[in-house]
Order: sequence, then structure tokens, then C-alpha cells
Amino acid sequence: MKDRIEFTVHTEPVACQRPRFSMKLGRAYTDKNTRVYKDIVTTAAIKAMRGHEKLEGPLKAVVIAYMPIPASYPAWKRDLIAKGQMRPTGKPDTDNLAKSCLDSMNGFVYRDDAEIIELLVIKHYAENPRVEVVVESLAKNIYCSNITKKVIDKCGKTAQ
Repeated sequence: MKDRIEFTVHTEPVACQRPRFSMKLGRAYTDKNTRVYKDIVTTAAIKAMRGHEKLEGPLKAVVIAYMPIPASYPAWKRDLIAKGQMRPTGKPDTDNLAKSCLDSMNGFVYRDDAEIIELLVIKHYAENPRVEVVVESLAKNIYCSNITKKVIDKCGKTAQ
């Protein structure tokens, strides 16, 4: 059984939008951009699984979103970005970027995204917008991963 999956979605990251409500239809619906993006992520996840069984148990997910550099940015801002000294702090929100990816993997990479007990979301600027996703099983170390251990050690708390 595979205990880790990694893949890259080579398109601009799209945050999960709230469902819209149609008075005409009398029900909620997801906007087209979100639906198309989720389909792209699902396709990439299925390819990465290559017929392996779904991951089970406690899981850790990492979502790294490489956002496009705004065309309006002057040269000095582009220089800061190139040096790693400027990161995207505006919309879209990191939680919505993660949600669009995690929801897309439900039923394909894992049974349900509720199995994810650790989540790291990072935003960067890049000339080539994309999203890199890693999901791994924590079944061998059910209490916490190395990242969580470092946080716990730094705070002086113990995992129970």
C-alpha cells in the first residue's frame, strides 16, 4: 500500500467559492471556475494514484500554491519576489485554496478529507502558477508528524 502521494496541478490556483443559491432552480450550485478547477485537480490526483489503494487513517496534507505575479507590479516588487522577500498576502485565502484541492481528492486519494489531521498551506508568487500537493499517511506515527513535534517542543507542551 502506498503511504504518500504527490502531484502538481499546472494551472493557476483557484480558491473554493461558497455555494451560490439560485432562486430559479431552488437549490445551491458551485460556480463554473471552481467546478472546472476541481475537475483538473481530481484528474491529477487520479493519475498520481496510478491504481494504488486510497490512503487510510490519519493523514497529513501539504498544499503549496504558486500564485501569478500581478502584471501591475513594478520592477522593485518583482525583485523582492525573486529574492523570496515578498509573498502573496491578499486573496485568495489559504483555507479556501486548500479546500478546493482537498475536496477534489475525496473518494480518490482518501475516503474523506476529515481524515486529514495536519494541514500546511503555503502561498508563493511564481512566473508559472501551479499547485503542488502532498498527502501522506501518519499511521506509523499516529500522534503527530515531525512538523507537529517541532511545534510542540517549541511551545513546551507534550502530546497526549
